[in-house]
This record gives sequence, C-alpha cells and structure tokens, in this order.
Amino acid sequence: MPDRKKIILSDLSLLVVAAMWGGGFSFTKNILQYLTPLYYLAARFLLAAVVLALIFYPKVRKASKQDIKNSLIVGVFLTIAFVSQTVGLLFTTPGKQAFITSAYVVMVPFLSYMISRRPPAKKELFGAFLCMIGLSLLSLTRDMQVNLGDVLTFVSAIGFAGHIVSIGIFATRVETVVMNVYQFILAGLICLFLAFVMEPMPVSITFPAVYSLAYLVLFSSIGAFMIQVTAQKYTYATHAGIILSMEAVFGALFAYLFWQEVFTTPMIIGCVIILVAILVTEVDFKKTKDGVIG
Repeated sequence: MPDRKKIILSDLSLLVVAAMWGGGFSFTKNILQYLTPLYYLAARFLLAAVVLALIFYPKVRKASKQDIKNSLIVGVFLTIAFVSQTVGLLFTTPGKQAFITSAYVVMVPFLSYMISRRPPAKKELFGAFLCMIGLSLLSLTRDMQVNLGDVLTFVSAIGFAGHIVSIGIFATRVETVVMNVYQFILAGLICLFLAFVMEPMPVSITFPAVYSLAYLVLFSSIGAFMIQVTAQKYTYATHAGIILSMEAVFGALFAYLFWQEVFTTPMIIGCVIILVAILVTEVDFKKTKDGVIG
C-alpha cells in the first residue's frame, strides 16, 4: 500500500495538473486569435517533443521499436482528442468546453470493458446516465440545437478516454519520457500535415501568441503529462480521477477571470450534474480493511 505522505503529495501534484489543464482552455482560446488550430497544435507538440528529447536524450535514444510502437498507439488517441478539442474551441466557450471534456472520466470504464471485458458497475452506468443529462443541459442552446463546438468537444472527450485507457495498458511497458516524446511527435506531425493541406500558412507570430504557446508547451504539455504519470504511481486511481476532474472547475474559473464568461442557469445546473456524475463514477464508498477509502 502506498505511503500516506506519498499519497498526499501525489494528490496535491495531481491538483496542480488539473489547474494546468484548466488554465490551458483560456490560453488556447487566446492563441487561436493569432494562429489557426492545426498550426498551433503542430507547434505545441513538436516543441514539447524537442524539449523533452533534448533533456532526456539518453533515455529516448535507448527506446526499442516496441516502445516506439506502443507510444505511437497512445499518440493516435492524443491526436484525435486535441484536434477535435482545439477546432471545437473555435465554436464554443472555454468554460463550457472544460466541463464537456471532463466527461472522459465517465467514458473510461466502458472503453476498458471493450478491452478487458469487465462489465461496468451499476454506479458507472448511473454516472454515465447523469453525465448525459448534464451534457444536454450544458450543450443545448435556447432553440434546442447542439453547437458544433460542443459536438467536436464530445469527440475529444472520447479521444481522451481512449488516451487514458491506452496509457493504462502501455505505461508499465514504456519509459514515461519515451512515451511522451513519441506521442508528441506523432500528434505534431499529423497536425502539421493537416495544417499544410487545410490551413493558410502563418505570416507572423505576435507576442500574445508566443506567451500562450509557451504556457501550453511547458505547463499543459510537458509539465502536466510528466507530473500526472509520475504521481499516479503513488496514489489511488480513485483519488486521481476525482482530482483531475477538477480541471473542469479550473477551466470555468479561468474562463470567468480572463474571458468574463457568463453561465446561464441551465448551464450551471448541467455543470453540477456532470461533477456529480464524475464523483459517483470514481468514488468507492466501501472502506478497505484498514479504513481507507480507495
């Protein structure tokens, strides 16, 4: 069983990750005013890969073909998640997207079942039902139409769920740094190719775009992914799920502070229901023999 002090430190570290990701919604919204979505993603992931590869070159150089293959599988889900999320942010708001994205926590058990054949528990089914109600309240406009950005964000939530499941499969087989470098490379190259085909070439980069990109590379990419994988070695999965779901709360907070985003009453109710769904799905209310909820 993990040491209690390590559990507390790891949980606090995951809270930092949630804050980094939550802040990333507003920085992404900012950078999309200056860069097209695919060029932004290409720059973000390729820069993150280069920085990590330079710092941890000896470990990256020793990666086997199987390590690279496993990392690229993880990178496919990362690419799906971020491309749909970033493009979706062009059509929706940062705070709203933060809550819809958090639905990946509810999807993970079902994707795991497709691989492990473990049927979802009753609380997982109930959590998914609550999540769909919350998403409906959050995503439907007054004329009962779903925003394109909301649909794309929901696709990204599926991608993030696949990303989490695939990491769970390969994390013990591949060095953390190696996995991050190669999944970043794959995502960056795919985005760069799509950008060449679909978007106009950037003619200039302004200072606001530079500092937003710096945050997203150093904190939302390198810092967050490295901390998350390391922290989850010393804490419980239930703790990690609950704490990382706070990404949505931080996302809404940053959206309020930087974008003066206002939520309607149905949206607020939807957000609350999604948070309840996440907690219902992730928390194990049965105590272990030593009295720890895990």
